[in-house]
Amino acid sequence: MAGHELIDDYLDDVAGRLRWRPDVDAITDELRDHLYSAVERRVAMGSQAGAAEHETLAAFGPPGHVAMDFVSTGTSGLAVPTEFSVTAGRLALFAAVGWALSSGLMIASELVDRATGQWEGRPQVLYLVGSSLMLISAALTAVVVVALVERHGGLGILGRLGIGLAALGAVATFVSWFYPGWVSLIGLGALLMAVALHRRSLTPRTPAVLFGSAWLVAAAVTLVLELIGVGTPDEWGDNRTALLAGLVVGCVGYAAALVGLGRWLAGEDAITQEEIRALALTQPVDHPI
Repeated sequence: MAGHELIDDYLDDVAGRLRWRPDVDAITDELRDHLYSAVERRVAMGSQAGAAEHETLAAFGPPGHVAMDFVSTGTSGLAVPTEFSVTAGRLALFAAVGWALSSGLMIASELVDRATGQWEGRPQVLYLVGSSLMLISAALTAVVVVALVERHGGLGILGRLGIGLAALGAVATFVSWFYPGWVSLIGLGALLMAVALHRRSLTPRTPAVLFGSAWLVAAAVTLVLELIGVGTPDEWGDNRTALLAGLVVGCVGYAAALVGLGRWLAGEDAITQEEIRALALTQPVDHPI
């Protein structure tokens, strides 16, 4: 297909406005196919090549409007990587380590307790350190969630509902005996957020699935182990084997999800929302249509 200089300049303009996107080449290639085909149709109908290019671009719209189509989300936000989202991606990796270590400390606490028969001392210290690390990891995860909302330009009603349920579940963790309840709330909230993320078609699929399913699977593991009688209830009626198994599944699942999400967010080239808005909305001046 013969080249068209005006079309190519137009596409260079669009590409410059979307230079932060890893798929910018694929976007411009697809646009080029549409525009070249439209020009060829106009030429076949009798238009001169230069006039056909001008007519095609006039119908297609200014580069700024085209670029805005790729960053607008329908929720009054811009789906762009920012300094905050990149930094949150790095924090996600620390959160992932924290979740994994906290589950290991919980296991160690339980094993030492069973070996010594004495809760006070090392088992208690291990448990407190693990719990504290889990709270820190949860706080870092909350930062990552905020960054994901910003990166996607908002997650709509479904995402906000998920965040609300997860937040309610996080508050409920202070009632330790309510373990099935808060795990289910956090799990359902994370699932709704993951669905909202998937609908935006930006987040890598595997970490999104892990993020949305980890705590629901954890709750299911605890329930199944209790139903089949794995472990023995303690003096308070808690099956610590089943609870710990579910906790480990949830922590490890979240750790894996955060590694994937963190690598994606941290690996992007940050651009401010002010800059991308200006790039998207500025009218072209070098080749007026």
